Amino acid sequence: MFIFQGSIITNFLSQNGQQYKIPVYQRNYEWSKEQCKKLFEDIVQAAGRNQLHFCGSIVFQPLAPVKGINNSIIIDGQQRLTTIYILIKALYDMAANDAEKVAPEQALFNKDQFGQYTIDDTSKMKLKPAKDNNDQLLSLIHGKFDKLDKSCEIYRNYTYFCEMIKEQQNKGMTVSDIYRGISLLTVAVIQLDGNDKAQEIFERINSTGIPLSLADKIRNYVLMTDINQDYLYEEYWIKVERMLPKEQLSAFFLDYLNIKIDGFAKETDAYDVFKSVYSDGKFTNESMLKEILHYAEFYHTFLYGNKAYGENVDSLLKTSRN
Repeated sequence: MFIFQGSIITNFLSQNGQQYKIPVYQRNYEWSKEQCKKLFEDIVQAAGRNQLHFCGSIVFQPLAPVKGINNSIIIDGQQRLTTIYILIKALYDMAANDAEKVAPEQALFNKDQFGQYTIDDTSKMKLKPAKDNNDQLLSLIHGKFDKLDKSCEIYRNYTYFCEMIKEQQNKGMTVSDIYRGISLLTVAVIQLDGNDKAQEIFERINSTGIPLSLADKIRNYVLMTDINQDYLYEEYWIKVERMLPKEQLSAFFLDYLNIKIDGFAKETDAYDVFKSVYSDGKFTNESMLKEILHYAEFYHTFLYGNKAYGENVDSLLKTSRN
C-alpha cells in the first residue's frame, strides 16, 4: 500500500492513457443534489481564495493495461470521482469559447495523438462505471442526450451543475475559474498493491460517506472476490436489482436470512449472519447468487403478483397485499 497527498486532477483525470473503472460490486451512483451543491460551493470557494481544499480519499488498485490504456479499479471514492467527472462535462458544455474547453476535454478523454492506443468510445473516457451507470455516463459524455434516462442521478446532477455554473458565470466567474477550483481539491491517494486485501479495506473505510446497506455489503461479498465479476453481475445480480427496488433489497435479504437460520436475524448483525450462511452452506459465489435470484423471484411475486401463476393466484396475492 502506498499513501500520499494528491490531486483529483493531477493524479487522476489529467493523465493521458488512463482509465479508472468502477467494479460491479460497487453500489450505483447516487449522490444527491445537496451533496453536489456542497461540493460545488467548496470548489468555488477554493477558486476564490486560491487555496487547497481537502475532500476525502480515493483508494485504487492498478490492473494490467487494456489496448494500451493503463487500467485501475476504484475501491473507494467512486461517488466523489464520478460527481467531479460529471461536473467537468458540465463545464465543457457551458464553456464560453473553445479555449475554455481545452482543460475539461483533457480531463474527460484519453487522446491518441501518436497512435499508441486502440481507442473506442468506451476506452476514450477516463472513467468507466459499472454497466448500468456506464451506459448513462457514456451517453452523457458523448452528448447523446436522447438516449439518457432523464430521471437518473447522472443526468439530474449534470443539469444541476449546469444551472450552478450559469449562476456563477452571471456573477463574473468563468469556466476556467471553476476548473481551477477543481484542481485545488486534494485527496489522500491510497494505491493498493497485490498483497493488499481489497475487500477488507473496502469494508473498513466505508464508515465515511453514504453508509453501505445490507444489500450493498452482500453484493460486495459475492462479487468482489470473484474473477467472473461481470458475468455474475449480469447473469444474476442485476436481475435481482431489476426485480426489487433498492429500498426493498435489504428487507428481502433479512427475510431470506430468517428463512435460512434458526432464530431471527437483526439488521445490525445480518451481514455476519449472511457470511455464516454462505460458509456453512459451502456456497460458491455463483451458487449463492443463483439461490438469491431464485428467492428474489418468489419475493417479487408476493410483492407485485405474477400472472404466470394464473389469474386466481394473482388475485389472491393482490388481496393478501391489501
